[in-house]
Amino acid sequence: ISIWNWITALAVEGGVGHVSPHQLRHTCLATANDLTGDLRAVQELARHARPETTAGYTRVGQRRLAAVVVSIDYSRALEKAC
Repeated sequence: ISIWNWITALAVEGGVGHVSPHQLRHTCLATANDLTGDLRAVQELARHARPETTAGYTRVGQRRLAAVVVSIDYSRALEKAC
């Protein structure tokens, strides 16, 4: 039995439906980036040559978007615009 077949059979048996090894890799890399915020380290973990490839494994949740909005110093941004 191949790893592919073993993983997909195990997922079906576990009641989560069809899951491929690539989906597990995607989840692992996205979770690592969510928890660390270190895209460069995740790139190394994934053994990607280009950061653009790793960026495809990221996701932006509501909490992260809210943190970005809160971090903006609007008074400084206004000063730079004038």
